[in-house]
Amino acid sequence: MRLALIVLMTSATSVLAVSNCKCQDALGQYNDATGLCCADQASKDPFNDLYYPGPSHQCDSALGEIDQGDFNSCCRTFWEQPGPHQIGGAFCWHI
Repeated sequence: MRLALIVLMTSATSVLAVSNCKCQDALGQYNDATGLCCADQASKDPFNDLYYPGPSHQCDSALGEIDQGDFNSCCRTFWEQPGPHQIGGAFCWHI
């Protein structure tokens, strides 16, 4: 029973953790916002492996330590030109 609970909890956590994220919506990608959101996540845990920029101007974590929900929320706090319009959110993926 305990093993099943541990497996379930680990699975639920790993679904939310991803390897790469960037602030992006239908109008484009926003490198400055991506860098700020990556720095924000990195500041929450001094032992993570986050770095920016990755090869596609993304926040990168080889160990999959990016919290997709937090990164998406961070991206949505920024407004970009032209418009201005609010950034739609984050595009995240695993390697």
